[in-house]
Amino acid sequence: MTLSELVRPGHLADAGTTFTGREGPVPLWRLFAGRRRLAVHHTVPEGVATPGASADDLPAVLRDPETRLVLVFRAPFEMLEQYRRHLGHDLPCYSAPGGGSADDAWDQVPVLSLFHRDGADVVHTTTIPLPGPGFLADALDVLGAHRAG
Repeated sequence: MTLSELVRPGHLADAGTTFTGREGPVPLWRLFAGRRRLAVHHTVPEGVATPGASADDLPAVLRDPETRLVLVFRAPFEMLEQYRRHLGHDLPCYSAPGGGSADDAWDQVPVLSLFHRDGADVVHTTTIPLPGPGFLADALDVLGAHRAG
């Protein structure tokens, strides 16, 4: 599957959905940080994700300079910031609406949801179940993301 196929028409997302990040409340449309595409690593209840693409397609998506990868968790942002510093990476982390706690995620599976901007609209194009917990380490390698020393 090509990058253009991954950015196929999808359904409108609520561009105003608010996440919590370093800068405080952040609406979904601002997570793009000026890029055309957004890849959101998050979790969903087991059995909810219906793949629109394969995890084999992810390197092309992640290498595209117009795609921004962000991590979204249900835990409070303060906990995420500690985790991010512990891992030593610069990937942006956000707390999902409603916050929750880290204990809420035991029946969850990791996915990557892809979005693109269409004017003022945010379109969700696909959600890809991830092959396992090693995805983040692999993504950091693919992106050449900075690891704090």
